Amino acid sequence: MKQLLQAILKYAKHPITLCALTICVALLLFWLSRSRADPVFVATNPELVAEQTDEAPKLTLYWEGKETKNVVSVKISLWNRGRLYIDSKAISSTDPIAIIPSEDIRILSSITVRTSRKSLRFKTPIIRASSTNQRDKILVEMEGDEALEKGDGATLRILYEGSEDCTFTVIGRIKGCPRGFRKLRYKKAKNSSSALYVIGTFASIIPVAFGVYMLLWLAPHSRKTEDRTGLTLAILVGTVFLVLGILMLVLYVGLLLTLTYPSWIF
Repeated sequence: MKQLLQAILKYAKHPITLCALTICVALLLFWLSRSRADPVFVATNPELVAEQTDEAPKLTLYWEGKETKNVVSVKISLWNRGRLYIDSKAISSTDPIAIIPSEDIRILSSITVRTSRKSLRFKTPIIRASSTNQRDKILVEMEGDEALEKGDGATLRILYEGSEDCTFTVIGRIKGCPRGFRKLRYKKAKNSSSALYVIGTFASIIPVAFGVYMLLWLAPHSRKTEDRTGLTLAILVGTVFLVLGILMLVLYVGLLLTLTYPSWIF
Protein backbone atom coordinates (compact mmCIF):
# COMPACT_ATOMS: atom_id res chain seq x y z
CA MET A 1 0.00 0.00 0.00
CA LYS A 2 2.88 2.33 0.80
CA GLN A 3 4.43 1.69 -2.60
CA LEU A 4 1.10 2.38 -4.27
CA LEU A 5 0.79 5.75 -2.52
CA GLN A 6 4.33 6.63 -3.51
CA ALA A 7 3.57 5.70 -7.11
CA ILE A 8 0.39 7.82 -7.07
CA LEU A 9 2.34 10.80 -5.73
CA LYS A 10 5.00 10.28 -8.35
CA TYR A 11 2.65 10.24 -11.30
CA ALA A 12 0.45 12.95 -9.81
CA LYS A 13 3.31 15.30 -10.71
CA HIS A 14 2.81 14.58 -14.39
CA PRO A 15 2.07 17.80 -16.40
CA ILE A 16 -1.35 16.54 -17.54
CA THR A 17 -2.38 15.76 -13.97
CA LEU A 18 -1.09 19.08 -12.67
CA CYS A 19 -2.94 20.93 -15.41
CA ALA A 20 -6.21 19.19 -14.58
CA LEU A 21 -5.72 19.85 -10.86
CA THR A 22 -5.00 23.52 -11.51
CA ILE A 23 -8.20 23.93 -13.52
CA CYS A 24 -10.21 22.10 -10.87
CA VAL A 25 -8.82 24.20 -8.01
CA ALA A 26 -9.33 27.42 -9.97
CA LEU A 27 -12.99 26.58 -10.64
CA LEU A 28 -13.52 25.60 -7.03
CA LEU A 29 -12.01 28.85 -5.76
CA PHE A 30 -14.13 30.80 -8.25
CA TRP A 31 -17.26 29.06 -7.02
CA LEU A 32 -16.35 29.77 -3.39
CA SER A 33 -15.64 33.42 -4.23
CA ARG A 34 -19.26 33.85 -5.32
CA SER A 35 -20.25 34.28 -1.68
CA ARG A 36 -22.15 37.48 -2.35
CA ALA A 37 -25.62 38.74 -3.09
CA ASP A 38 -26.86 38.17 -6.63
CA PRO A 39 -30.17 39.93 -7.43
CA VAL A 40 -31.84 38.60 -10.59
CA PHE A 41 -35.23 38.76 -12.28
CA VAL A 42 -37.18 37.04 -15.03
CA ALA A 43 -40.33 38.12 -16.85
CA THR A 44 -42.94 36.11 -18.71
CA ASN A 45 -44.09 37.01 -22.19
CA PRO A 46 -46.97 39.53 -22.13
CA GLU A 47 -50.42 37.99 -22.63
CA LEU A 48 -53.46 39.83 -23.94
CA VAL A 49 -56.35 39.62 -21.46
CA ALA A 50 -58.96 41.70 -23.31
CA GLU A 51 -59.19 44.39 -25.98
CA GLN A 52 -61.69 46.46 -27.88
CA THR A 53 -62.01 45.39 -31.53
CA ASP A 54 -64.17 46.17 -34.53
CA GLU A 55 -65.57 42.65 -34.32
CA ALA A 56 -67.22 43.54 -31.01
CA PRO A 57 -68.21 47.23 -31.39
CA LYS A 58 -70.48 47.18 -28.35
CA LEU A 59 -67.67 46.03 -26.06
CA THR A 60 -66.14 48.84 -24.03
CA LEU A 61 -63.40 48.35 -21.46
CA TYR A 62 -63.07 50.59 -18.41
CA TRP A 63 -60.48 50.67 -15.67
CA GLU A 64 -61.27 52.83 -12.67
CA GLY A 65 -63.80 54.74 -14.74
CA LYS A 66 -61.45 55.45 -17.63
CA GLU A 67 -61.84 53.82 -21.04
CA THR A 68 -59.09 51.33 -21.85
CA LYS A 69 -58.19 50.00 -25.31
CA ASN A 70 -56.77 46.72 -24.04
CA VAL A 71 -55.51 44.92 -20.96
CA VAL A 72 -52.22 43.01 -21.07
CA SER A 73 -50.83 40.81 -18.30
CA VAL A 74 -47.20 40.00 -17.45
CA LYS A 75 -45.56 38.32 -14.47
CA ILE A 76 -42.16 39.31 -13.11
CA SER A 77 -40.23 37.35 -10.51
CA LEU A 78 -37.25 38.83 -8.71
CA TRP A 79 -35.08 37.15 -6.11
CA ASN A 80 -31.64 36.88 -4.54
CA ARG A 81 -29.67 34.03 -6.09
CA GLY A 82 -26.50 34.75 -4.12
CA ARG A 83 -25.32 33.43 -0.79
CA LEU A 84 -25.31 36.73 1.12
CA TYR A 85 -28.62 38.25 2.15
CA ILE A 86 -29.96 41.62 0.98
CA ASP A 87 -31.61 43.62 3.74
CA SER A 88 -33.46 46.91 3.49
CA LYS A 89 -30.32 48.85 4.44
CA ALA A 90 -28.55 47.51 1.33
CA ILE A 91 -31.20 49.05 -0.94
CA SER A 92 -30.45 52.64 -1.88
CA SER A 93 -33.10 55.14 -0.80
CA THR A 94 -32.21 57.49 -3.67
CA ASP A 95 -32.23 54.70 -6.27
CA PRO A 96 -34.79 52.15 -5.00
CA ILE A 97 -35.86 48.93 -6.68
CA ALA A 98 -38.26 49.72 -9.51
CA ILE A 99 -39.81 48.03 -12.55
CA ILE A 100 -39.77 50.13 -15.69
CA PRO A 101 -41.36 49.41 -19.11
CA SER A 102 -39.54 49.73 -22.42
CA GLU A 103 -42.48 51.62 -24.00
CA ASP A 104 -44.90 54.35 -23.04
CA ILE A 105 -47.72 52.33 -21.50
CA ARG A 106 -50.35 52.89 -18.84
CA ILE A 107 -49.83 50.58 -15.87
CA LEU A 108 -53.23 49.58 -14.47
CA SER A 109 -52.30 47.48 -11.45
CA SER A 110 -49.47 45.63 -9.75
CA ILE A 111 -49.99 42.97 -7.10
CA THR A 112 -47.76 40.45 -5.39
CA VAL A 113 -49.12 37.00 -6.24
CA ARG A 114 -46.46 34.86 -4.57
CA THR A 115 -43.47 35.15 -2.24
CA SER A 116 -40.81 32.68 -1.16
CA ARG A 117 -41.94 33.01 2.47
CA LYS A 118 -45.29 33.93 4.02
CA SER A 119 -43.59 36.49 6.27
CA LEU A 120 -42.01 38.23 3.29
CA ARG A 121 -44.25 41.02 2.01
CA PHE A 122 -43.86 43.77 -0.54
CA LYS A 123 -45.47 47.08 -1.44
CA THR A 124 -45.72 47.83 -5.15
CA PRO A 125 -47.00 51.40 -5.62
CA ILE A 126 -47.37 52.75 -9.16
CA ILE A 127 -45.54 55.99 -9.91
CA ARG A 128 -47.20 57.86 -12.76
CA ALA A 129 -45.31 59.55 -15.57
CA SER A 130 -44.36 63.14 -14.83
CA SER A 131 -41.85 65.80 -15.79
CA THR A 132 -39.16 63.92 -13.82
CA ASN A 133 -40.41 60.45 -14.72
CA GLN A 134 -40.90 59.82 -18.45
CA ARG A 135 -42.98 56.65 -18.04
CA ASP A 136 -45.09 54.86 -15.48
CA LYS A 137 -43.04 52.66 -13.17
CA ILE A 138 -43.56 50.40 -10.18
CA LEU A 139 -41.61 50.65 -6.94
CA VAL A 140 -40.83 47.41 -5.11
CA GLU A 141 -40.48 47.89 -1.35
CA MET A 142 -39.99 45.25 1.34
CA GLU A 143 -42.28 45.64 4.34
CA GLY A 144 -40.89 45.61 7.86
CA ASP A 145 -37.40 44.67 8.99
CA GLU A 146 -36.95 41.95 6.37
CA ALA A 147 -34.19 40.70 4.08
CA LEU A 148 -33.84 38.61 0.95
CA GLU A 149 -32.01 35.45 1.92
CA LYS A 150 -30.69 33.07 -0.71
CA GLY A 151 -33.63 32.12 -2.94
CA ASP A 152 -35.93 34.76 -1.39
CA GLY A 153 -38.08 36.94 -3.60
CA ALA A 154 -41.52 37.58 -5.02
CA THR A 155 -43.62 37.25 -8.15
CA LEU A 156 -45.61 40.27 -9.31
CA ARG A 157 -48.48 40.34 -11.77
CA ILE A 158 -48.73 43.56 -13.75
CA LEU A 159 -51.73 44.63 -15.81
CA TYR A 160 -51.23 47.43 -18.29
CA GLU A 161 -52.70 49.12 -21.33
CA GLY A 162 -50.39 49.17 -24.32
CA SER A 163 -48.30 47.12 -26.70
CA GLU A 164 -47.82 43.39 -26.21
CA ASP A 165 -44.22 43.86 -27.35
CA CYS A 166 -43.37 45.87 -24.25
CA THR A 167 -40.58 44.48 -22.07
CA PHE A 168 -39.80 45.24 -18.44
CA THR A 169 -36.57 45.82 -16.55
CA VAL A 170 -35.85 45.81 -12.83
CA ILE A 171 -33.54 48.63 -11.80
CA GLY A 172 -32.22 49.96 -8.50
CA ARG A 173 -28.98 50.14 -6.59
CA ILE A 174 -28.12 47.23 -4.30
CA LYS A 175 -25.04 48.00 -2.22
CA GLY A 176 -22.32 45.46 -2.94
CA CYS A 177 -23.89 44.54 -6.31
CA PRO A 178 -22.57 47.02 -8.88
CA ARG A 179 -24.39 45.26 -11.73
CA GLY A 180 -27.76 45.60 -10.03
CA PHE A 181 -30.52 43.21 -11.05
CA ARG A 182 -29.53 40.86 -13.86
CA LYS A 183 -32.16 39.64 -16.28
CA LEU A 184 -32.43 35.89 -16.85
CA ARG A 185 -33.93 34.26 -19.91
CA TYR A 186 -37.54 33.22 -19.43
CA LYS A 187 -38.21 29.49 -19.71
CA LYS A 188 -41.70 28.05 -19.53
CA ALA A 189 -40.23 25.00 -17.83
CA LYS A 190 -39.17 26.59 -14.55
CA ASN A 191 -36.70 23.87 -13.68
CA SER A 192 -34.11 22.11 -15.76
CA SER A 193 -35.26 18.99 -17.54
CA SER A 194 -34.59 15.52 -16.16
CA ALA A 195 -32.21 14.89 -19.08
CA LEU A 196 -29.82 17.49 -17.67
CA TYR A 197 -29.74 15.74 -14.29
CA VAL A 198 -29.13 12.34 -15.90
CA ILE A 199 -26.37 13.56 -18.22
CA GLY A 200 -24.68 15.61 -15.50
CA THR A 201 -24.81 12.79 -12.97
CA PHE A 202 -23.33 10.19 -15.32
CA ALA A 203 -20.73 12.66 -16.66
CA SER A 204 -19.53 13.14 -13.08
CA ILE A 205 -19.81 9.60 -11.71
CA ILE A 206 -18.35 7.61 -14.62
CA PRO A 207 -14.91 9.32 -14.69
CA VAL A 208 -14.63 9.10 -10.89
CA ALA A 209 -15.64 5.42 -10.85
CA PHE A 210 -13.20 4.61 -13.67
CA GLY A 211 -10.40 6.49 -11.92
CA VAL A 212 -11.03 4.66 -8.66
CA TYR A 213 -11.10 1.35 -10.52
CA MET A 214 -7.75 2.07 -12.19
CA LEU A 215 -6.09 3.14 -8.95
CA LEU A 216 -7.50 0.62 -6.48
CA TRP A 217 -7.75 -2.52 -8.62
CA LEU A 218 -5.81 -2.35 -11.86
CA ALA A 219 -2.74 -0.66 -10.40
CA PRO A 220 -2.28 -3.19 -7.54
CA HIS A 221 -2.91 -6.04 -10.00
CA SER A 222 -0.23 -4.73 -12.35
CA ARG A 223 2.18 -4.36 -9.44
CA LYS A 224 1.61 -7.96 -8.38
CA THR A 225 2.26 -9.21 -11.90
CA GLU A 226 5.33 -6.93 -12.11
CA ASP A 227 3.87 -5.23 -15.15
CA ARG A 228 5.59 -1.84 -14.84
CA THR A 229 4.06 -0.45 -18.01
CA GLY A 230 0.58 -1.43 -16.88
CA LEU A 231 1.22 0.01 -13.42
CA THR A 232 2.39 3.31 -14.82
CA LEU A 233 -0.52 3.52 -17.21
CA ALA A 234 -3.06 2.58 -14.53
CA ILE A 235 -1.81 5.20 -12.07
CA LEU A 236 -1.55 7.96 -14.66
CA VAL A 237 -4.88 7.30 -16.35
CA GLY A 238 -6.64 6.67 -13.04
CA THR A 239 -5.41 9.95 -11.57
CA VAL A 240 -6.40 11.91 -14.67
CA PHE A 241 -9.91 10.41 -14.75
CA LEU A 242 -10.37 10.99 -11.02
CA VAL A 243 -9.46 14.66 -11.38
CA LEU A 244 -11.61 14.92 -14.52
CA GLY A 245 -14.60 13.50 -12.65
CA ILE A 246 -14.20 16.01 -9.83
CA LEU A 247 -13.89 18.80 -12.39
CA MET A 248 -17.09 17.66 -14.13
CA LEU A 249 -18.88 17.57 -10.78
CA VAL A 250 -17.92 21.19 -10.06
CA LEU A 251 -19.08 22.27 -13.52
CA TYR A 252 -22.31 20.31 -13.14
CA VAL A 253 -23.16 21.98 -9.82
CA GLY A 254 -22.38 25.39 -11.30
CA LEU A 255 -24.61 24.66 -14.29
CA LEU A 256 -27.50 23.65 -12.04
CA LEU A 257 -27.17 26.85 -10.04
CA THR A 258 -27.24 28.82 -13.28
CA LEU A 259 -30.19 27.13 -15.00
CA THR A 260 -32.53 26.19 -12.16
CA TYR A 261 -35.23 28.60 -10.99
CA PRO A 262 -36.69 28.59 -7.46
CA SER A 263 -39.77 26.39 -7.18
CA TRP A 264 -42.01 29.24 -6.00
CA ILE A 265 -41.75 31.59 -9.01
CA PHE A 266 -44.70 32.11 -11.37
